[in-house]
Amino acid sequence: PKVELCSDGIAYCQIFDAIHPGALNLAKLNFSSKFEDDHLRNLRLLDDAFKKLAINKIVPVSKLAKSKFQDNMEFLQWLYGYSAKISPHIAKTYEGYQKRIEAYCKQKGIGKGMPIHDISMNAHLIPNKTHIKRMGTEESNEEEEEKQVYAPPQAKKMYPGKAAEPIEASDEAPEGSAESNELNNQRRKQLINLISSLEYEMTEQLQKHKAFLEDIAKIESERDLYYGYLRQIEDVCNSSSEDSAAKKEILAILYEEPEDFKSVDGKKKNQFSLNYYFYVRTLD
Repeated sequence: PKVELCSDGIAYCQIFDAIHPGALNLAKLNFSSKFEDDHLRNLRLLDDAFKKLAINKIVPVSKLAKSKFQDNMEFLQWLYGYSAKISPHIAKTYEGYQKRIEAYCKQKGIGKGMPIHDISMNAHLIPNKTHIKRMGTEESNEEEEEKQVYAPPQAKKMYPGKAAEPIEASDEAPEGSAESNELNNQRRKQLINLISSLEYEMTEQLQKHKAFLEDIAKIESERDLYYGYLRQIEDVCNSSSEDSAAKKEILAILYEEPEDFKSVDGKKKNQFSLNYYFYVRTLD
């Protein structure tokens, strides 16, 4: 998985749970976190656990939730150094996926021994089939995997005047064998994970694009509002018969051309200045 996927806070919380068991309630985590708000809620649980144990480290919650590689890599490196000092052997004893399943079942009210029909969890939180078998969460097929699959023996071909030459067996597993089925299942799982990852990235980009369009709409609304105020001021000044210094100064400010659109060295206006002129005309 990518480092940016740690922004959902699940990996950080589980590493912390491995170092300090029981200090953080994994059942409160959102294992289907896809958006920044969901990431923030998970990361705040981690921040609360840090404060609870008085750990002298500020968890950059808002930065981590934005799914930036640099921020997540820096915090991941710090967490690695911290775990190496406190509990250097957690990777050998901590069963991350099993802990996630237990927390998920606790969330959904699924008791021990009850069947789990559908696990609603992000793709990068579910290991591949081989890893699941190693942990014992599915029925073990180790004996079948240890057996080496050979092609069936081939009949010897006899040629006149030549000694019989056996045909070598193919190294590839025959179609329909246990090894072939296992390989196909692994490839199918990888494709599913890839599709889920692409869907997550596409959804995230659409959310960012939507927020960008909303910001543009707000800016345009504010622009039109203030432009309306300036036009009202201009109308008041022009309708006033009094020829005062204040009126002249206000009109001079209103009619002043921006620095970016002024002509260079007194020469004719450049294209930017013309664009500005036509832009103002469209607002009228």
